[in-house]
Amino acid sequence: MINTEETYLKFLLRTIKKPSSADATENSLYGYLSISLIAFFIALTSGRITAQLVENMSIFTTISPFISGLLTFFKIILFLGALLMADIVLTYGIIVIMYKRKVDFNQFVTRFMGLFSFAVPVAVVIGLLGFVFGLAMVNVIGYLLVSIFIGYLTAFNYLLIQTKQGNGVDFIYVLLTSNLVYLIGISSLLKSVFAPLIGSFF
Repeated sequence: MINTEETYLKFLLRTIKKPSSADATENSLYGYLSISLIAFFIALTSGRITAQLVENMSIFTTISPFISGLLTFFKIILFLGALLMADIVLTYGIIVIMYKRKVDFNQFVTRFMGLFSFAVPVAVVIGLLGFVFGLAMVNVIGYLLVSIFIGYLTAFNYLLIQTKQGNGVDFIYVLLTSNLVYLIGISSLLKSVFAPLIGSFF
């Protein structure tokens, strides 16, 4: 049953407890709100760690740690927001084009992020650890980021498996092609964004 009066917090708690219940909501803004929160808190940690790195290398550079951290924050929040949306558009396109299914895009965003809701509290923890402890917690932050990546792939494949296929391409080929395209795409994006960022420190 679709809940038309559910708050975002209730939606988040429900989908963390049971991700497969993500369909039971009518508010299509909740998916976009989850994307914004994940991007914000991870960007917060990235900015803080960048500022610390620049401060540690202050004898080699005249760049302000604060300005570097702030620029990194905005770069990462835009990058992650765009990356998550691109991933969702990719999944949506696969279902619509290859599965030949008609799906409302905004509802699809909320469904996808509902399957991925656990990433919101994990991103909050990443943001707090990075902001408070910075480089001292970089290993823990790394593991948490990996858990988000694994969670994304789980949600991605769950949607492909659970969506009823029409008369399109055989499911096995859809799954194989989709995962290959995703991995190639994210590798290219990460290289294009983080390589210049790392290079700017040296």
